[in-house]
Amino acid sequence: MTPHRTLLSPISILAAALAALLGALTELLLLRRMRHAPQLYQLVATFGLTLALHDAMRWYFGPEEVFAPRFPGLKAIAMVEAEVEREGKTTLARRFFLSSLPLDAALLARAVRAHWGIENRLHWVLDVVFHDDLMRLRTGNGPRNMSTIKHMAMNLIRGAGGKDSLKVRRKTAAWDQEYLKALITRTAQ
Repeated sequence: MTPHRTLLSPISILAAALAALLGALTELLLLRRMRHAPQLYQLVATFGLTLALHDAMRWYFGPEEVFAPRFPGLKAIAMVEAEVEREGKTTLARRFFLSSLPLDAALLARAVRAHWGIENRLHWVLDVVFHDDLMRLRTGNGPRNMSTIKHMAMNLIRGAGGKDSLKVRRKTAAWDQEYLKALITRTAQ
């Protein structure tokens, strides 16, 4: 797709100069005072950056709706900030989400928590217990078949009672034929 570009007219040059002047006045009169309130300054700066990126995309791709051709059905763009304190050190992480549903804050929070619940209960366990990130099987039906086998094995291991970790239960099943048989027949304790 070729970018949409127009010749610069004297009016557009004047408009750009006025926007630059307005930006400089805003910096001098408003933003310098907000630097004493870092969260507010960061919020305004993030909002300004978002607007600038949106304007740049509209200029490059054309005046039609920017996201519609690339993200059909897009209804919401959301940002979630997570502040975590560990060992006296605070970190702030921002995550961005695209959604085909119109979201309010409560629905977004539930969706994000559900996403991380799946991540923590499934993907993290697959990586830790089965070393999924180290898997080199990447062609044909191999990845899908191996994923099915790993999910089945994880469900069998989870179904077994006991206080041992999933990793210990997996290793025990590999070393002890009787425990493996008990897992498969769902009689393991």
